[in-house]
Amino acid sequence: IVPAMTWVSTAEAVVMVGAKPVFWDTDEEGLLRKDWEKAVVSKSKAVIPVHLYGKMVDMTELNEKAKSLDLFVIEDGAQAFGAFQYGRAAGTWGDVGCLSFYPTKNLGALGEAGMCLTQEAELAKKIRLLLNHGQPIRDQHELVGRNSRIDTLQAAFLNVMLKYFKENQQKRKTIAKRYLDAFSGIEELGLPSGILDSDHNAHLFVIQTEKRNELRDFLAKKGVGTAIHFPVILPEMKPFAIVGDFENARNLANIGLSLPLNPYLRSVEVDVIIECILAFFRK
Repeated sequence: IVPAMTWVSTAEAVVMVGAKPVFWDTDEEGLLRKDWEKAVVSKSKAVIPVHLYGKMVDMTELNEKAKSLDLFVIEDGAQAFGAFQYGRAAGTWGDVGCLSFYPTKNLGALGEAGMCLTQEAELAKKIRLLLNHGQPIRDQHELVGRNSRIDTLQAAFLNVMLKYFKENQQKRKTIAKRYLDAFSGIEELGLPSGILDSDHNAHLFVIQTEKRNELRDFLAKKGVGTAIHFPVILPEMKPFAIVGDFENARNLANIGLSLPLNPYLRSVEVDVIIECILAFFRK
């Protein structure tokens, strides 16, 4: 079971092991809709909750439901490093948790990097074999694996960046609060909920507006860069094309816009972003 709104890797991983992704709609903020169990059939093996934009799915409820249905939980925490729910970190709730350290993430290397987390010893052993060509030691291959190791240089960069992680997280939250305070009175603008809470790591600040494209063009002319995460839902992509009711996910793809949010923004730059958006909605 895969949410319709997520980065393509979530579904690619399913197909690459010979399984079939069964897509289910999200809620209005892009998290797997709570009635996902309706997608379960006799062949269902796992559910993949995605902590989209850094906001965590309710993992207590999801885990209980998955356990009752005898499903594995593969937690996609690629955007959620640093988020905690009931004191427990994103990525540590599922049978396996998947993290990304791509350069744009809250904890980012300078190139490709990622991590799998698990508390199952046998599963950890198998993952270690898979990421290194199936080798427990050099030239002894116990299964067909791949080359998925973090490059030593990237691991070193991560060790450096980790020292600044908490400070950078606070900067993200400060900017997010400034946005919330500035835009709270704009009726035409939907703001991310819970972004200041501990179970949201403020990876992205995604606003929702029917005037998304006009606003994006307006901001671009003012020198303010924005992004659309993600403009096409998975069931509408060529490799995964399927007809279905994905109303919330599709709507978010059409009206969601990511504002600049990173710890390197200067206060004066945040001022400019806020003023430009206020000016747009005053027109």
